[in-house]
Amino acid sequence: MKNLLPDNELEQMDSPEKFYNINGIKYELKIPVNEENSTNSKKFFDIIIDYKPCFEELADIYSNVVRKELKFPLFESENNDLKEDCLILIHGFKSKNQQIYYQLAERFSKRGITSLVYTIPFHFERIPEDEPYKSFIDRQDFRVTLELFRNTIIELRILVNKLKNRGFKKVGCLGFSFGGCCASLLCCFEPKVDFVVPMASLADFNTIIRSKRNRKKTKKENKPDIVPSESAGISLDKLNEYLVRNYTGLISPIGLKPVIDKKNILFIQGLFDHSASFLNLQKLRARWGYPPAIFYPCDHFTFFLFNRLTVKLTKDFIKKLV
Repeated sequence: MKNLLPDNELEQMDSPEKFYNINGIKYELKIPVNEENSTNSKKFFDIIIDYKPCFEELADIYSNVVRKELKFPLFESENNDLKEDCLILIHGFKSKNQQIYYQLAERFSKRGITSLVYTIPFHFERIPEDEPYKSFIDRQDFRVTLELFRNTIIELRILVNKLKNRGFKKVGCLGFSFGGCCASLLCCFEPKVDFVVPMASLADFNTIIRSKRNRKKTKKENKPDIVPSESAGISLDKLNEYLVRNYTGLISPIGLKPVIDKKNILFIQGLFDHSASFLNLQKLRARWGYPPAIFYPCDHFTFFLFNRLTVKLTKDFIKKLV
């Protein structure tokens, strides 16, 4: 089959290393400022990222709709002797409760670990205000999925580098579900990340693709049309099929290798999680030389019942790292 994308897009997708490359991405750090009337140690970590999408048809959306100036809450350690570690918290896809992550950050702060609560593009305060784009990530367009992963990993790489430059000795991340998958991907591309804790993380994105392949849309929502580039006669379904068959590996950790030591990776998985299964994770661990793993007696939606335990285990894990 002939290539269905422009040469410049295909070149960026030629390898995962090119796809998640941060060279050429402009960014600028602003000085964190205390939140007014704050009763805790929360600050804002302000950074401007001029992200350029891989896909040409998404360029206008990213230029005109997506915010470039980002403000991420930073919960500083309450222990003055333990301010050397920083943990980036990454929520799940279409998460509805940001407060859970603020509460986690406060718990980590009390235990001596500074935490930054990262917001995935097109979620929470990063949802576009323009009506047609509010449900942008719901589009049945695999370019949007690929771009969401790419945008997230590139921003996380930039954050890790900037936090290290600000003096933190160890910088890592803890992610749940989609955030856990991003944590797994991050450690395959960013050598400066010191540790990752993927929770309820999917190892192979093909499992989701297969489960949704025959699912039909039941209603038509008000979403902006993105027509495949000037390839006459190419439908969006045809383009999706082409992308899924050839480029799902860009977002599947199981086909990649970490650039950090396996002892700096801690998986936390639910034994009864059908969305991110035990077997799926074990296949990834086997590929990666069996990094440490902890298994909770829970499914995908009851992970947060173990928040206190997660904080304790994560803190102990980070403190043991050299």
